Amino acid sequence: MSAYIKFSQAKRAEIQAANPGAGFGELGKLVGAEWQKLSPAEKASYGAASAGKTKTRKTRSNKGGHHMHKTNEMHNGLPVYTKANLAKNNNNKNKKNNKTRKAKKANPYANFVKAHWAEAKAKNPSGSLSDVSKEIAAMWKAQK
Repeated sequence: MSAYIKFSQAKRAEIQAANPGAGFGELGKLVGAEWQKLSPAEKASYGAASAGKTKTRKTRSNKGGHHMHKTNEMHNGLPVYTKANLAKNNNNKNKKNNKTRKAKKANPYANFVKAHWAEAKAKNPSGSLSDVSKEIAAMWKAQK
């Protein structure tokens, strides 16, 4: 258990009694503020019982094989997490993306639009996108 958690367990009731209207989140902020006021020696006194432990615990894993390990080290009153197993081979992830994809054939109408856009715009220079699109559609139908 971390020094901050031990401090929180010891002081939360006292801080709650002094601030009866404070909600859970506000109490957390007040406990954190009191923790920040402590000197390093006072903080260490709460962590003395667990100071010798360096064991890591697996706290989270995902299908990709990445693991987060929590250590008993503290930084600014918060636990330190380290990444482990990042070099693990991850061949199963995103198999779809690893395959080479065949290029799709362009849509004939899309090719027609590219080829005739300037011509349709010249026929109707003040026309909106919708007007120019209608002109191209009429040209497409006329050619068929």
